Amino acid sequence: MRFAIADRGADISVCPDASTRAPFSQSATERRVAWGECRQECLPHLLALLLLLCAAVQAEDTITLKDGRTISGTIVKEDEESVFISQNGEQRGIAKSRIEKIDPKPAAPVDPKAAAAEPKPKTVMPAPAALIVQKPGAPEPIVMDLRSSGALIDKVRELGLPDPKARKTAQAEISAKKDEYMPAMLGMLHPKFDSDEFTRIGILRLLAANAPLTEVGSRMLAFVAIHDPHPEVRREACVTIRTLADDDAIRELMRFCQVEDATTKKAVAVALHEIDDKRLLASIIRAIPAPSVTANQGEPTGLDQPKYNLPVGPGGTKLPIWLPAQEVSGVATDIDSPAADLLKLIAKKDLGNMPYSWLNWFREKIGDISQAERDTYKEKRSLRGRMGTPPGDSGSQ
Repeated sequence: MRFAIADRGADISVCPDASTRAPFSQSATERRVAWGECRQECLPHLLALLLLLCAAVQAEDTITLKDGRTISGTIVKEDEESVFISQNGEQRGIAKSRIEKIDPKPAAPVDPKAAAAEPKPKTVMPAPAALIVQKPGAPEPIVMDLRSSGALIDKVRELGLPDPKARKTAQAEISAKKDEYMPAMLGMLHPKFDSDEFTRIGILRLLAANAPLTEVGSRMLAFVAIHDPHPEVRREACVTIRTLADDDAIRELMRFCQVEDATTKKAVAVALHEIDDKRLLASIIRAIPAPSVTANQGEPTGLDQPKYNLPVGPGGTKLPIWLPAQEVSGVATDIDSPAADLLKLIAKKDLGNMPYSWLNWFREKIGDISQAERDTYKEKRSLRGRMGTPPGDSGSQ
């Protein structure tokens, strides 16, 4: 709709179109009638524009704190402890313990005509399953398409049925054709595949019953132990690795420790704590380097003349006191190591970065020494030994 303004002196009339503009010779009554008709046509459009402006201004998330204050902005992310909100290009974190409620921004209005005109999305099949057959060091496996294995997938899903008889029947049938069902079972363990928690646990238990696994199966166990979204599935994968004493799976877990992502490292430490492989713990302790200090000594001073002259002799004779000094500086190396940091996460305790401290912890863990024996050993140590001198150094006993 076009608009035109007809001006005659101080009288201004807004008309829907210039072609319908009243002549300058029309009376005041006619102009008022024309203005009223124009206002009735323009008012709905003005109201719609005003509502859009208000929606644009209020399209923000609002956080109400327990002290009554409100914070408006855009919530960018949220974790277990804090909510991060963006204001004027800057982000700030707010502890959830301070938040009373969160009012998300209203959804944008949807035009019914535009929604009807949009094509309906096609039915998407579940995300394809995955097998870990990729370049060494890459944590994400390649994807194996199982869309053509619908019958196999349906049979594997029966491993998660609540009926014990139905589960046993499915286990017997799948075990009889293990080679045929193995790719489907490994693929359905991938977190991107649409399978429920009970089906995944049933697959893991069936894999343990049909050991030994191939290298692909072992690497998939390690992947599930870290990346599965269900805690019980991750725990079941760790139990399977511990039961089978699967070296390939443990080796794959250690490869994940080489990534820089702190979340992945923590997940690996939780899995290794659950697996509790004594051989792996001994290897990690052996990899902790012993710290060393390099001393740099400067030139001695205070030898050319006495530092003090004390009048303590007979007849006021002064006694010279020499206090030689020498500047000593040193550089410590190997005071920290990735192996010690990983052990702190696995053991869920901080015993420092000394290898002998972790060795005593390991000996107590495997039953080589007891807590009472350790206490007795501490009491019999010399003063220098109690001050923390490493074993093997002279004077430690």
